[in-house]
Order: sequence, then C-alpha cells, then structure tokens
Amino acid sequence: MRWWWLPPVLMIGVSAAGSVSADPTPKLVGVIDRVVAVVDHDPILLSELRSRAKPFAKQIEAAFPKDAAKRIVAEEQMTRELLGKMIDERLVAAEARLSELSVSAAEVDAALRNIASTQSITVPQLLEAARDAGLHEPEYREELRRQVLEGKVLQLRVVPRIKGLAGFSEAGRAERVEAERRAWLDGLRQGRYIEVRL
Repeated sequence: MRWWWLPPVLMIGVSAAGSVSADPTPKLVGVIDRVVAVVDHDPILLSELRSRAKPFAKQIEAAFPKDAAKRIVAEEQMTRELLGKMIDERLVAAEARLSELSVSAAEVDAALRNIASTQSITVPQLLEAARDAGLHEPEYREELRRQVLEGKVLQLRVVPRIKGLAGFSEAGRAERVEAERRAWLDGLRQGRYIEVRL
C-alpha cells in the first residue's frame, strides 16, 4: 500500500475512558510510531526497524556487556546498516512485483529444510536456534521469504549482466555477483524517491 499522504509521525488520541466524549480535546496523545524512511511513497516505520533489529541488538549486548559507549556506537551503526538493507529490500520487492515474481510458502519450507540440512540439524532445531537468536518462527520465515525473493530477482536482473561467470571460482563468483548486485541496487536508488528520516 502506498501512503503518499503519511505524515512523518503517526499520532493517536484516546480519551481516558477509552470512548468518545463531548470534550474535543483528547486526554492522552502520544507518538505510537513514526516513519524512519520512505521508498517511493512506501513508508518504513520505526516499529518495523526495531522489530528487525532485535536479534542484532541481542548480539551487540552480548559483545559489549560492560561497555555502554561501545554498545551505543555499535547499535547506531547497526541501525543505519539495517535501515539501508530494508530500503534495498523495498527496491527489490518493487522489482519483483514488476517481474511478477513471488515466493510461496512451499519455497520458504524448502529454504528451511536446505538450511537445516547444510547445518546437519532438523528444522525444529533450526527454528529453536532462530528463537534463541531473537527471531520467532513467523519473523524467520519472513526473513527467508525476502532472501528467496531477492535471489529470484538477482537471477533475473543481475546474473545475466555478468560475463563469464562460469569461469570464476565459487568465491570469485560470489564476490562478482555481490559487486554487480551493489551496482544494480545503486542504480535503482538513483531512479527512485528515497527519504531517510532516522
């Protein structure tokens, strides 16, 4: 949904009793969410960013348990990088819609099985590890869905642009695809309206 009219801050007014009263002034007004970025009129909310940041914040907390200054710096850097990733995901999702690409639940299930298999664990063990890292199953499945969708878009839009890819080593191939992916995303960013309000 495109919310071109969306203000930078979403506000809600609620009366103390929770019902509409004759008094036109609300008893409680507070910020419930705010827009931290807009990609082609598609907002990214602070609540989305915070939800996606939970696993990383947990890792940062574990890495700097007694150094608040380093923890704050690491959290700020992580937040900026994550917001950049979320902007890229919005761009990729728009390209997927243009190309009529989607990801089914069966494809997400297959991705779960593949990841579990490569780690020599079961899917329930993988989901438990994700929970321990701060991702509940629906969040983890959504993350996998985004990754599978990006893979499809890259196969369609990026990989064909790379000449002689088969001649590279596996590491070289991955490096070349990542470089081309970054260039492609940078090109997408040039042609789109992006506003960061963080």
